Order: sequence, then C-alpha cells, then structure tokens
Amino acid sequence: MSEDNYHIIRRQVVSLQLPPGSDGFAWQQRVSHVCRERLQPRLEELLSRFSRPDELIQLDRVELDLGIINVEGMEEALTEKVIRALEQRLYAILRLEREPAVRFPQRRRVFEQWLEYLGTGALPWHSTTQPEAALLKAVLEELSSEQPSATALRELLKRNRQAFLRLIRQYPNGFLATLAEAASGEKQDALLPLLERILLFWQAWTKEFSFRFPVRQPITGPLIREYFWLFTFEKLILQRMPVLRPELHQSMIRRLLPREYRRPVLQAFRAWKKPPELAGEIERALAALKPDAAAEPDEGLRRMGGAEEGAEESVRPGEKGERGEETGEIQNQDKPDGQAPGGPKEQGRGVVPKEQELPSARPGEEPPAEEAVSRPEKAEERDGVMEQ
Repeated sequence: MSEDNYHIIRRQVVSLQLPPGSDGFAWQQRVSHVCRERLQPRLEELLSRFSRPDELIQLDRVELDLGIINVEGMEEALTEKVIRALEQRLYAILRLEREPAVRFPQRRRVFEQWLEYLGTGALPWHSTTQPEAALLKAVLEELSSEQPSATALRELLKRNRQAFLRLIRQYPNGFLATLAEAASGEKQDALLPLLERILLFWQAWTKEFSFRFPVRQPITGPLIREYFWLFTFEKLILQRMPVLRPELHQSMIRRLLPREYRRPVLQAFRAWKKPPELAGEIERALAALKPDAAAEPDEGLRRMGGAEEGAEESVRPGEKGERGEETGEIQNQDKPDGQAPGGPKEQGRGVVPKEQELPSARPGEEPPAEEAVSRPEKAEERDGVMEQ
C-alpha cells in the first residue's frame, strides 16, 4: 500500500443467498478469506487510479449487485465481479458525476482529525499515522487558506475549554504563535519575545521579592505560560482582535496578582529591561508610591491597595468621626450641642489636611479626646466666628 494513496473502507458487507442446507459458517469463512487475501490488493489498485495524493474523495455508501456466482471457482469469480462492478460505479460517480461525491484537499482530512483530537482527546477511527511536523504543517496551511476551518476552530475553542487547554499544553510555543498568525490572518511578531520577557520577569520577581510579598498560591512558569496563551487566543481568535499590543498583556499580569501588589509589579515590569535591574526597578516603584514602602513593605502595600481603589479615609471604621460625602466635613456624633467641629476651616470647609490627619486608631478604639473633638475656645480663637 502506497503512503501517498491511503484508502479506507469503514465497513464492508458481503450478503449471500445460499441454497437450502448449505453450511453457513463454512461459507462465511471462505468469503472472508477471499476478501482479505484476493480482493483487498485489487481494490487498492483500482481506487488509486481514481484518486490523487493531494485530494480526498469521500463516498458515504456504495452498493454493488454481483448477480449469480457459481460455486466452482467462487474465489476468482467473486473477485473479478466486484472489481468490474466497482470500476463502472466509480466511473459514473467521479468521471460523469452522476452521483454526489465530496472532494477536498488532503490537508482538510488532517485538519479535521486534529480538530477531533482537540475536542475529544482521541483520534478518529480513520486517522493515519504521520510525523507530527507534517501534521502541524497541514493544520497551519488549512487555517491560512480556508476560512471555514478557522471558524470551526473558533467555535470549538469557544464551547470546549478542555480543547483550549489541550491545545496550549500539548504544543510548543512556536507552533502556537504561528497558529495565532494563521487564525488571525496577521503577523504576531511580538508574541514570543513578550512571553519570554514575562517569564524572565516573573522568575526574577519570584527570586528577589516573593519572600516579602507572599501569595496564597505560588504562580509558576508553566502557569504563566498557560495564562499567556489563554489570554492571547481569547483576544485573537474568540474576540477577533487583529493584532495584540504588548500593553494588553499587562491586564493579564493584573489577573495573576492580588490587588495590593498590582501597582508596584506593573510599574516595575514597564521599566524593567534585564533581570539584574529588576530589584532596583521594583524598589523605585515602591518608593514612588510611598517613601517608606521599601522599608515597610506590608504597610506600603496596604496603602497602595487603598490608593488604587480610592483614597483612604482619614478616619477609619470604628472611630467616632464620619466624613461627609459632599463636603468631606468631620462630624462628631457624640459632642454636646453648641460645640464646634474640629479642624481648621480655612483649609477647605472642614476637611482635615493630609499632613494633619487624625492619628490611626484600631477598629473599636476611641481616638484621643483632644484630637477627635477640638475645644470650643480654640476654635473661637482660630475662626473668630464661633459662639460659646
């Protein structure tokens, strides 16, 4: 059998009508031997005459009526009758096109087998064994030239997450980058350098700073790679974004980090060039957010997390003072009538200036009385408008 022409018959049925009293089991063995030893080589030769190595012809069903076959010389007669009847039938189907037949390039068959493997984890019954390089080449050619194939891949990845993960975990980065180009129809030159930069950055970050900024679940290189390609194919294939800008992957990095770590890590990643410079870049990013962040990482990260979501309240939960929404005024619920609210009014309608923020108080603790509520006589001295 030639490797170029590979013919597959999924099911072959021979139906015989025998005289009464015939040994059915003996006839079954005899006909099976003829099909295996005599008919199969002749079928292969005949089918090769009607097909080409780069084309696949698919026929759902072919029925042949062989008429009456004499018992004497049955082996030879059965073989010749099958070959002559099939040749006439194939000529009518393929040459005269009297019956429908599906023709498509050979690479389409390879692509459909590969697609079924992604979806189920198993190759179809009619799959052929071939080198992986030839298989992947056929897949990329099919995706580049046939829009329906790209649509089929997109629909599979959209509805089957296991196919998504199987694609990413099974194949190397080079093939995935080329697949992204073939599926999007655009060059994606930045993907592999960006992935390498992210992996090197994360390796250096983990080595230098993981002991200072622990996370619940360690994030390893393979997990970073998996997130990277999931994010990439989601944008390019599912959302049909033509080209990915490197800045978009910063949002991917944000997904991997707890909220309080996002700002220093992203700032360091933007400025980082080589692994030896990572420590300095991160220290500068931390210091830019809070002067003592590098010395006190835990407090610095807590402050940075508050700055990202919104400014920290000057009066923390548990204190007596509450900040008004519109004016930012500090109103004390426990002071007697007639007492003035604390804080200098000249600096913004009762807003406490940042350099004079009230001291920190733990939830449930009372702030010092002289700072939580200003004395009336002092307020009168500052403002000149307060009545006793």
